[in-house]
Amino acid sequence: MEKLKSIKSLMPFVKPHVRIGLIGFLILQIYTILINVAPIISKQLVEDLITRISLQKLMKQLIMFSLVWLLQPVTSYLSSLMIIRFKERIVQELRNEFFKKVLYSPITVFEKSPPGTILTRILNETEEIGEFIQDLINNFTKNIIIIIFSFSIMLWLSPFLTVVLAMILFLFAVFILKKGHQIGILQKESQLLIDRMNTFVPSVIRNIVSINLNNAQNFIFNKFNEINSKLRDLSVQIFAKIMLLSTYTALFAIVAIIIIYVGGSIVIINGHSTVGMIVALSMYFQNLIAASSELFDSGIEFRRLFPLIERLNEFLLNNTNNIKIENTSEMLHFGELDFKIVIEDLWFKYENSDSYVLQGINLIIEPNSIIGIIGESGCGKSTFLKLLCGLYKPERGSITICGKNISKIDFREFWRYVSYIPQEAELIYNLSIRENIKLSNLNKVDNDIENICEILKINKKIIKLPYGYDTMYDEKINFSGGEKQRILLARELLKEAKILLFDEPTSSLDEENERILCEILKELKENRIIIIVSHRKKILEYADKIFTLNNGRLFEMNFTF
Repeated sequence: MEKLKSIKSLMPFVKPHVRIGLIGFLILQIYTILINVAPIISKQLVEDLITRISLQKLMKQLIMFSLVWLLQPVTSYLSSLMIIRFKERIVQELRNEFFKKVLYSPITVFEKSPPGTILTRILNETEEIGEFIQDLINNFTKNIIIIIFSFSIMLWLSPFLTVVLAMILFLFAVFILKKGHQIGILQKESQLLIDRMNTFVPSVIRNIVSINLNNAQNFIFNKFNEINSKLRDLSVQIFAKIMLLSTYTALFAIVAIIIIYVGGSIVIINGHSTVGMIVALSMYFQNLIAASSELFDSGIEFRRLFPLIERLNEFLLNNTNNIKIENTSEMLHFGELDFKIVIEDLWFKYENSDSYVLQGINLIIEPNSIIGIIGESGCGKSTFLKLLCGLYKPERGSITICGKNISKIDFREFWRYVSYIPQEAELIYNLSIRENIKLSNLNKVDNDIENICEILKINKKIIKLPYGYDTMYDEKINFSGGEKQRILLARELLKEAKILLFDEPTSSLDEENERILCEILKELKENRIIIIVSHRKKILEYADKIFTLNNGRLFEMNFTF
């Protein structure tokens, strides 16, 4: 039942493209009919040649014989073309839906799932599921029809030989299914190793500098080789077992053909059959074996893909940013008298953790102020900023802005005014610099973008690029950490954000870039709230108040610079 539910869950992606799939399916049925008719035509032609019919009748038989065989590759090509289009459209729908879920998923999803795993699911697993759907239409239906038709005609041609072959085929199928189950287990193990590799390699690349500086290349290589060796051994085992099954199938087919010809010869000698019947019987049996073998392969493939389908369904169904919106018409009005942040008795702990990261925090932040927050690494400073963004939900307590609890505000409205600039500033590849900045407000004109970049002292660097603001961002563009940070800040200012949250903004900046950023923040302070998490003394000099986070609690500090 669970497997049936998983397959049913794919139907919304299939339905929009049923028409093209149906055309491919109908052409496939014509191809299937031609395959099933071919042995009968061959039987008739052989018998007519033996009985020496007239040339005119023989020519008709030859034309019919030629058409039946020539139309097979034509209909096979047309059906495959339609079905591949059907499959690619489904894959496109799956990828679009998966990517949309990625964009709208809670931040906790990305803390649990490494980028390599998500990338594998978007690109590889959706492709494999699409191929499974293609195989379901292309092979499953065709082979079921071939098996039923071939077996029926074989019974009609020779009931005794067909029953004998069916008994042998049943025993062989039981044997093959047991072996197939072993292959399915190995393929599942192989998929887990591929997942490990897909998460390990990107992680290594992100930490390549640290690996080199610590002379840890050999250690990391050995870890990679350990996974790679296991994957190699499993791949060899899977291939060996599949080839062994192919050998068993070939041996069975040979034994069956021998039975057909030996038994058929005895029947012919006794005058109960013809040469044409034996030829047709052997051809139908070969069709039956080929169809059964393909069905068996489809079964193995389904066993391998079923965990992928389940995993995809789990992500598509569960990872939704379920933000409670009690009144979506409620709007924020910055600039009013109550433009301030009020935090009351705020508690937070991570999922599957018993200890609280934040405990009973109370804080009022007035507009036109810069707030600095310091604390040891891992004390919850970044968590606090993410709670203010609405990316995390508190266990209890409240955060109100402009007199409204943020849990009751439409977050699409809320995020128009709140900006979060993370510690590791990074732009998006395959978008131009202009597009990277306009992400926050697509309606802004070019002059607005350039004016903000001028204020942030990044305009000159951008216009020196090959195509200026229209230069596509990639790894060849050498922006410093400070320059990337200012481009991200330009993006946030373009949407007229009133609350700016900075997570260690100067950790990767040199002295000059730090000075530039401090001057910019001083200018941006008016009619805004700026909260900075940092351990750098220079930037904290500009803070109106400084708080320290210790053991989950927030304390105001008195600093003299």
